Amino acid sequence: MMALQERHHSGSGQSLDVSLYDCGVSVLHPHLANYFANGKVPARSGNAHPNIAPYDTYATGADPIFLAVGNNGQFAKLCEALGAPELAHDPRFADNSCRCAHRPELKRALESLLVRHRAAELAPQLIGAGVPCGPVQDVAAVADHPHTRHRELVAEIGDYRGTASPIKLSRTPATYRKPPPALGADSRAVLSSLGIDDTTQQKLIAAGVVKV
Repeated sequence: MMALQERHHSGSGQSLDVSLYDCGVSVLHPHLANYFANGKVPARSGNAHPNIAPYDTYATGADPIFLAVGNNGQFAKLCEALGAPELAHDPRFADNSCRCAHRPELKRALESLLVRHRAAELAPQLIGAGVPCGPVQDVAAVADHPHTRHRELVAEIGDYRGTASPIKLSRTPATYRKPPPALGADSRAVLSSLGIDDTTQQKLIAAGVVKV
């Protein structure tokens, strides 16, 4: 819609670039905004799939890994890649229904193998073997990730850092001219534009209706 609206003014079209990654980073709200504001990395709150196992976050020797094993074939590949092919033949884990019924045992068995690996190094190996997965990165890692930098997803204006627009317009890209104003910074200007006189404005401010 932005590009179409701009075309009405300029008469020129442009290409539109919106990637899944950019959208994913842009919806890390309020987590990314909180991190930029206070430097604290928010905690995760659970990821297990209610109907599939293993489809959850698992501890490794360094940082968690998310496994998205959706069928028996992928589970067999996971067990093989972790050096425990016999695990795929354990009656408790024979199929998805069994694995869901024995989630705690499955998690313990997998984490006893995963602890020998680092998530960042293991994930590419598992993906190469046909096992959907990925290292779980905290907000600090996402903010400093090479792909985040490449996609210019962090807007920096002086000391201010914020999430940049995930929508890339080829001819009229988003610009960041000044940081967001403080709460109430434009209150008087807005009230004046509505024809509210200074005396009334002061009463509103004194009553706590308006913040400046």
